[in-house]
Amino acid sequence: MAESNHETLIEAQTALTMVRAQHNDLTLKIRRREVVDRRQFEAAIFRFTRRVRDQLLTAPTRHAAILAAEQGIPPAALAAALDQVLRRALTDLTAPPPEKP
Repeated sequence: MAESNHETLIEAQTALTMVRAQHNDLTLKIRRREVVDRRQFEAAIFRFTRRVRDQLLTAPTRHAAILAAEQGIPPAALAAALDQVLRRALTDLTAPPPEKP
């Protein structure tokens, strides 16, 4: 199980490095006033955010058994609680920001 987590961490770090490189490339293009293909950029952003969303939504199921064993809690109950908290947080993130007075 530790190897799987290690590989997942390496994949996440690699994805983060790629996004940083893309961000730096885009920033350079903007400074040079070069044209950026909006559709290609939006497609890349949506692919990335969907991958992050999918990883977040499957995290409770992937980690509940280990956390439950450490805490002496039934895994199904912990998975359900984690899932509920995560979905509430994601829903809050998608809500429009409150208006400033």
